[in-house]
Amino acid sequence: MTIRIQDDLYENINGEWLEKAVIPEDRPTIGGFASLAVDVEEKLMADFKAFESGKNTTDIPYMDDAIKLYRKVLDTDARNTEGIKPVLPLLNKIKSVKDIDSFNASLKELVEKNVPMPVEFGVGEDMNDATRHCFVVKGLSTILPDTTYYGTDEGNRLLTVFKNMINKLLSFTDLTDEEKEEYLSDALTFDENLSKSVKSRVEWADYVKYNNPTAAEEVFSMLKPFDLKSLMKEYYDVLPETITVYDPKAIKEFEKYFNFKQYIHYAYISVLLSSAKYLSEEMKHIGTEYSRTLTGVDADPEITKEAYQLASNVYSEPVGIYYGLTYFGEEAKKDVTNMVKKIIEAYKTRVKNGFLEECTKEKAILKLSTITIKMGYPDKVRDIYSKMKVDENNSYFEIMNKINKVRIEDELNKLYKSVDKNLWQMPGHLVNACYDPSRNDITFPAAILQKPFYSLDQSVSENLGGIGAVSLLVAAIGIANTMMMSIYERTKEIGVMKVLGCSLKNIRQMFLMEAAFIGLLGGIAGNILSFGMSAVINFVTGHGEMMGFDGNISYIPLWLVLLSLGFAMMVGILAGYFPAKRAMKLSPLAAIRNE
Repeated sequence: MTIRIQDDLYENINGEWLEKAVIPEDRPTIGGFASLAVDVEEKLMADFKAFESGKNTTDIPYMDDAIKLYRKVLDTDARNTEGIKPVLPLLNKIKSVKDIDSFNASLKELVEKNVPMPVEFGVGEDMNDATRHCFVVKGLSTILPDTTYYGTDEGNRLLTVFKNMINKLLSFTDLTDEEKEEYLSDALTFDENLSKSVKSRVEWADYVKYNNPTAAEEVFSMLKPFDLKSLMKEYYDVLPETITVYDPKAIKEFEKYFNFKQYIHYAYISVLLSSAKYLSEEMKHIGTEYSRTLTGVDADPEITKEAYQLASNVYSEPVGIYYGLTYFGEEAKKDVTNMVKKIIEAYKTRVKNGFLEECTKEKAILKLSTITIKMGYPDKVRDIYSKMKVDENNSYFEIMNKINKVRIEDELNKLYKSVDKNLWQMPGHLVNACYDPSRNDITFPAAILQKPFYSLDQSVSENLGGIGAVSLLVAAIGIANTMMMSIYERTKEIGVMKVLGCSLKNIRQMFLMEAAFIGLLGGIAGNILSFGMSAVINFVTGHGEMMGFDGNISYIPLWLVLLSLGFAMMVGILAGYFPAKRAMKLSPLAAIRNE
């Protein structure tokens, strides 16, 4: 039975597809973007198989190391024979650290072997000056997906899955039964205490609040007895005067949740879990039990897919360039780049002729003039890959440990270097796209620039529509994030409304109306831009004279304006549905107590 569009828009459009769609057992979702990703993966898996067997070759730099790593993952006989042996020296090193002084004396060695420190740290872009880097610190991630899970039935269910998984992995170690129980108990206690101080996912969504430059000496003092200062001296001759604290509460409350014995056992468990995927097939499968529960995935990918996914992730830039040159090409790269340049020029014309003040126009045009366009794939592979060599005489675990060491050193060495504007945030074989406001660049990887979003065989209007569809998805995610932040900031207000007797239906309607209004504003802005571009096209073509006929060649009818506004509101409502549902579920008393 066909559902009428006026009864259920979603079912009318998607119902037939939903009945036939099958989610692969090793994937959490399937859909338009996921299907494109599957196609890309299948092409590259076939290519990797041909490279590994010697039937095909490529001269893309460092692809030979990607193939060596691919081959190492496929060598399950060696992995199964080695079992846990490759990681035992590191686990025993962690176990041998008995006090904070011996721990602080071994910091650099532990960092370079990918042992989690008491806090996360690294180098990021300075939010006050996008040309510079800054040293950043934040609290560790929690075991559960979010801090809000702790103390709930769902959280307890997930922790049971996690504990069962860790107990199975601990059975491979040389710990005694008493030590196994103690290590797991301490790790869970450390994580629970940590969850009370670190940010929730909703709080992390407020990007502006990452920017908390703090005197370095003050940060060092708050993190005692962990000697971050000594660790930084291992990498820098001159320490920065300030450190950017992404998660201030976690750093200020460090002393409340940091217990050395609990932490060192937490570190042992973390290394065991993160290393499992590089060990035997049995340990790898056990080590994914928790993540598969979180994502709803039924099975691990089969071994050739696992090998491809690992190699293409580690050597993402060389693989992305290979994909771009092979399946996208220089001609398409030039075509789509020129198309984006024309869109930017149309934006500039609209801004010049708009109602903004002159100073605002100048800044907007400057931003448009300096935007970096990254279409398809990078022109060359970064130098870091020259250091990521694969020695096939080493174990899979040892190879990954050495690669991770190179990555860590590369990141930390950026601190006093200028931000590389040519750095790509996404590889060429990824089905995705992004705009980075701090770098003022837009990235469309080659993998997403395929039908129906883009093709040299399609008309300009089809290609513009396809790229617009991607932009629409980004806009919907932005609306959802805005609404989630609105709920977070107005938690107490929602609690008061519930206590005063406001119905759940009214609360839902309020947030859906706000989301619809945001969508409407976006639709109005889009129509203004469309009329501006239409006017530019008519002006440039001499109102049709250049095309050989009388009258405007670009015309936007009223029905199209109304339809676009309605569609924009619908996108806003769909994006705001889950945030509105979350607002309905908030506990009145918990909401009122929220600060």
